[in-house]
This record gives sequence, C-alpha cells and structure tokens, in this order.
Amino acid sequence: MKRRPPRKPSTLDPYLDYLQQRWDQGQHSAKILREELQTQGYPGHYQRVKMAVAPVRRGLPLGEPRDRPPSPREAAR
Repeated sequence: MKRRPPRKPSTLDPYLDYLQQRWDQGQHSAKILREELQTQGYPGHYQRVKMAVAPVRRGLPLGEPRDRPPSPREAAR
C-alpha cells in the first residue's frame, strides 16, 4: 500500500521548542503565541500556529506527525 510521503519542514519547525515552553508556562492563546514568534523572526501566519497548538489542546505532543488511517481509496488499492 502506498503511504503519504513524509512531512516537509515547516517555517514553524525552528520555533516548536519555544511554543512548547510557552505552552507549559500557561500561554494557550495562538494569537499571542504568534505575536511572540513574530518578534523572534517567524514569518508565518496565525493559522499555522493555531494548527500547531491544536494537538496540544487535545493532549498530544507538539510537532509530531500523527499516523492517519488509510483513505478508502488507499485501502481499495
């Protein structure tokens, strides 16, 4: 069965440690986290930060790709 290729590096990858540190300190607002990252040189958008912290809100690790089940098309192949 053919699997999805590995995830490409993101512009947010260099800042994941900082995001985790700030999350652990109690800052859970993606908007504020993005503003803090911008002062450090992050060129990306709010949506990418919001999507990065979404798994953390559910108790999953930050920045680790999640395995997804195969789509119906992939399963049929």
